[in-house]
Amino acid sequence: MKKILPDDLHVLALTVDMPDDEIKGVIAQILPRVMKAKFGAVLTVSGYDDDPRELYQIPECVDFFRRISDLGLIGILEVSSSLDGISRFPGPAPGLGAFEIWAFGNHKITPNVEFDQTVMFEFFAALEKANQACKVILGEADKWSKKPHGYLVQPGKNSSDIMPEGQHRHGGHEWN
Repeated sequence: MKKILPDDLHVLALTVDMPDDEIKGVIAQILPRVMKAKFGAVLTVSGYDDDPRELYQIPECVDFFRRISDLGLIGILEVSSSLDGISRFPGPAPGLGAFEIWAFGNHKITPNVEFDQTVMFEFFAALEKANQACKVILGEADKWSKKPHGYLVQPGKNSSDIMPEGQHRHGGHEWN
C-alpha cells in the first residue's frame, strides 16, 4: 500500500557540498510556497545511500546540518518530523524537520537518548533566529534568483514518486 503525502508538502533533497548562495536560493524560492501551504518542507540528504552510518554519525552531514541551520534553512522546514506531540506526520516522515537538522548539527541528541526542556528552549531560540534570517533572504530574493542546483523540490505526491527506495537519506530508522 502506498502512503500518500500531503499535497502541499515539499521534499528538499540537498547535497552537503551546496554553496551558501545556493542554499539561500532554495530559501528564497521555497519560502513563499511554504508560507501559503499547510505543510512546510522536509529535508533529505543525497549521496550517502551506501554509507552504513546514520546521517548524524557522518561528520560532513553534521557540519552541513549546522551550516544550513545557521543560514536559516530550518525556518522553512516542518518544526519536527519525528517528535511525538510536535510532528504532524501520521507515520514515518519522508525527510527531516527543523528540530532534527538543528539537533544533529549541534550534537544535541542522538536516537534513544533523552533530552530535557533546555534543549527545546535552545532549539526554539535557533528557530526564531532562522525565521529572521529567512525574512532577510526573502527581502533580497532577486540577489538569490539564480536557480539552485542539486536539489529536488516536489509538492507532496505519492511517496514512491518522490522518494524511490534508496535514493535519498533522511536520518536513521530510529527517526522514521
